[in-house]
Amino acid sequence: MSSPVTSPTLLPPVDGISALLTTDEVAAIFRVNPRTVERWTSDGRLHRVELGARTVRYRAEDVAALIDTSNDHDPARG
Repeated sequence: MSSPVTSPTLLPPVDGISALLTTDEVAAIFRVNPRTVERWTSDGRLHRVELGARTVRYRAEDVAALIDTSNDHDPARG
């Protein structure tokens, strides 16, 4: 039996540090292509944390804020 996997977005901040997500994890949350996440970064909709020359992460709180912003503009929600 495999152990349950905890979603990184559900992890609380540790000592005030937000959980960090990969581009693929953010894409999976929104069910979009990772290139879309990169475009959102270029457009200024989502901020990234650069950990190295080729390593980027996204703060879980920034992803949650983007979800909230997206829901504010959803016509289906009234």
